Amino acid sequence: MLYFITLCLFLQYTKAQSPLIDEPASPAFDFITHDSVIVNVYKTIDTLGLPHYKALLTTPICEDEQCYEVKLLLYWDAIGKFQKFDTLPSNPLTKFEHKPFTTSDYTKLHDLLKLNRPAFHEMEKKDLITKVDDNSVDATSGATVLAVKDETVSGAAYSCFVLWHVTHGNVRDQIKTHTSQHITPSLINYLLKNNSIESNYYLLNNFKEADFLNYQSALLTMIDMQLGYFPKKAIEALPKKLLLEFNFQDSLAARFSSLDYYAQMSLIKRLKDIPVTVSLSKSLINNMSARTQGRNQLIINIICATPHSIDDETILLLKNTLQEKENKRAQ
Repeated sequence: MLYFITLCLFLQYTKAQSPLIDEPASPAFDFITHDSVIVNVYKTIDTLGLPHYKALLTTPICEDEQCYEVKLLLYWDAIGKFQKFDTLPSNPLTKFEHKPFTTSDYTKLHDLLKLNRPAFHEMEKKDLITKVDDNSVDATSGATVLAVKDETVSGAAYSCFVLWHVTHGNVRDQIKTHTSQHITPSLINYLLKNNSIESNYYLLNNFKEADFLNYQSALLTMIDMQLGYFPKKAIEALPKKLLLEFNFQDSLAARFSSLDYYAQMSLIKRLKDIPVTVSLSKSLINNMSARTQGRNQLIINIICATPHSIDDETILLLKNTLQEKENKRAQ
């Protein structure tokens, strides 16, 4: 009789949970959290044909010897960026001493899970709480350390820590890998329009040669707008077939002086043994400097190896630049 009742309860529970993730029927993949919880991730396609990912997370949150269960629906976009979470009606979130989350607590948790590098991202879980002896009740209580207090929900520091590491852990790389197997023009256009650093790096890492050729204008816009190492990485990723196109070279010539030193050097190195246009030759010459003799020699080698780019005007510009910059003339 007890077995029968248990079986009925299990079937009711399973039936109640199944509508939470209704399509597709089988997961795209699964991942394991730091607490050794296996989580199934499901891919869905929206009306624009874009992939999204979601998972039902059931994980313990433990503090000292006290553990309680958290259940949430989690959502990521096509390249693994966390989007939002939903609670289950029967499983609202609680914090210390089982106090329910308030509306502001939910908002704060949502904002935290959108962060790429919260204050605790390099901390150990055990370091979140400072233990304090409370003689009045003959017990030990804890307080969230000041360094992370502003970015965690009061009374739920461990929950914040665990949920952030789940949503920003290896699942993100697995989503990127899964999406890369089914890249469509709709997804490429969506990511280009999004124009975030994450989207642009994802495209750069997953573009095929044909994509570089088909999306030249968008690629140049990304190089113009992005800071840091992106322009350098983008130039290093350019296929030789694209670099051989004279129209594309002219586009690079127009923006060469606006590139930082490292991006410029990457392009100079990529142009070795590649015929360059007159406009690109002139742009390279105009960016020669008396302080960068080795780089100047690379530029001279590029120009001299390209007969069709050496017209009288280019030769005169090179001669005057060498004299002005007091460069040693190479043979």
